[in-house]
Amino acid sequence: MSTKELDPAEARRLGIVIDVYEADQLMPEVEALASRVAANSSYGKTYVKRLLNRNNMEQYQDAERFMPAVFASKFMQKAFARFLGGETKNVKN
Repeated sequence: MSTKELDPAEARRLGIVIDVYEADQLMPEVEALASRVAANSSYGKTYVKRLLNRNNMEQYQDAERFMPAVFASKFMQKAFARFLGGETKNVKN
């Protein structure tokens, strides 16, 4: 949340990432991990997926509760007006 940029070693030290790979190693590592996951029991994969989805839904619902207040702010109302009026630099509507 601090917007401080971290190098890979620092991110690993802080526990933000588990592993760090060179660009040419990334896809082989991803494919190896996918193979290990695919080899696990379907019951286990189903349980983990449901658990992850439930946590995601709870987080979404928490965020959804704050949306009316966020989007009702004067700042967001002005931002929407600028967007709808075509005053944005990088977005075409």
